[in-house]
Amino acid sequence: MGAVVVASDEDRNPKDTLTYSLDGTHKDVFTIDSSTGQITVSDTAFTKIYEDEDGSAPSTAPTYSVDVKVHDGMDADHKTDDTVDDTIAVTI
Repeated sequence: MGAVVVASDEDRNPKDTLTYSLDGTHKDVFTIDSSTGQITVSDTAFTKIYEDEDGSAPSTAPTYSVDVKVHDGMDADHKTDDTVDDTIAVTI
């Protein structure tokens, strides 16, 4: 679905691997490939997106918001760390 979320690692340490995850209000509606940043619609959410509560097609396209988090697994001293390095808000 759409463009891949892309991040870069400024220190470009070859040992660093960028990992993507989702957070936010609609995080359960989508999934993200943790290694590529590709966002897709989750299988369980498909009907929630394309149907109103009564099962009919929605009169307007819904809007969803997620936060994409990325981290490289290292702190500034290149020691193992699981702290999120950056977050970007995405509206779908």
